Amino acid sequence: MIDKAGGPDWGHVSTLPFQERVTVCFNLWACLFGPFYYLAKGLWKKAIAYAGLCFVLGLANDYVEAEFGAGNFIFGNGAVLLFPIFANMDYFKKVRLGDNGWW
Repeated sequence: MIDKAGGPDWGHVSTLPFQERVTVCFNLWACLFGPFYYLAKGLWKKAIAYAGLCFVLGLANDYVEAEFGAGNFIFGNGAVLLFPIFANMDYFKKVRLGDNGWW
């Protein structure tokens, strides 16, 4: 399906029907299990990196909440959307392109 969307750069994703677009751009299992989904798929480098980024954004959210009295949805809850949004593309790159991380 990612091939129909234009490969890694998603050049033709806007031409897909809505259900196929959702399938390409969002992974429910990665949303539910986060880094554990990545570990199960063998993407341990990105699992560690994304989990670390979520942790740092969570710390930033705690600071903003303590300092200003109001948390920010982007930092607090939006950070976990890294996993479901990037899961399909990261797995596609691993299987089709042989790219298993940054190094």
